[in-house]
Amino acid sequence: MQRRQKLQQLIAENEVFETEMSRWQQGAVPSDEEIRNVQRDYGAWYGTAKTMLTGDQRDKFIDMYEGGAWTNRVRTFLLDPLARNDFYEEGVDNPLVSKWKVEFQGTVRDSLVTQRQILIEELHQESDVIGALDELAATFQRFPDYLRTLKNKASQNVPAPNILKEKDLQIVVLSLLRLLYVNVSDEDPSPKHGGGSSIPDFTIRDIGVAVETKMVREGQRDKDVGAELLVDWGRYPKHPDCQGILAIVYDPKEILDNPRSLEIDLAQDGPGTPTRVIVIR
Repeated sequence: MQRRQKLQQLIAENEVFETEMSRWQQGAVPSDEEIRNVQRDYGAWYGTAKTMLTGDQRDKFIDMYEGGAWTNRVRTFLLDPLARNDFYEEGVDNPLVSKWKVEFQGTVRDSLVTQRQILIEELHQESDVIGALDELAATFQRFPDYLRTLKNKASQNVPAPNILKEKDLQIVVLSLLRLLYVNVSDEDPSPKHGGGSSIPDFTIRDIGVAVETKMVREGQRDKDVGAELLVDWGRYPKHPDCQGILAIVYDPKEILDNPRSLEIDLAQDGPGTPTRVIVIR
């Protein structure tokens, strides 16, 4: 299951937990088995949801479950959702004293809603970057048509580009990126480590996507190109301008045996940085 789909599923399951737990203190007294089932299912849900988050968002998500000495949250509620408040007197109308030791309405429900909102924010962030990656990849799938048009319509004043090496490819790609986006960085890729660069060829700051170009060389195999891409991606810095990576692999001599498999194997939505690979021939 892709990361976006998993987040959507977790959000929907959170809503089910909220509905189920809210009934327990509203007259629909649950059985012990029903409580145990929700305790088990929520525990599994919580463990999975944590793996989808990092940093401050993860810490906040955990706090909505754990609570503290003075704040009862989901964990304390699930331990005994029907425990009575020792200070509550039946028949005495006192709005300051709840019937329940840990009341669902209020802090516990708010905690579930906050957990859901954190997951929704994560989904929006993923969707924005992944959507931008997919749109950009679709645009560069038409790259051969672009080159073919320039070749067929070439003239003395407007010659067709002659892409013989990776630097030539980068010039053409950069010109197209700057046609599509306003803020495209093409910093000099240095320092070098074993022939690879520590930063991507281009960074589109408008959408937070890094673009890497690679020209397939004679003698290279599919796994060689894939390994180079993975090594390069591991060197890229973790900063807000690199929330997703698109690799444009140019294979005009059709050296690769199975370019579609390379695209599928290296595409991911997360966890970590979403990536897309397109092989152009």
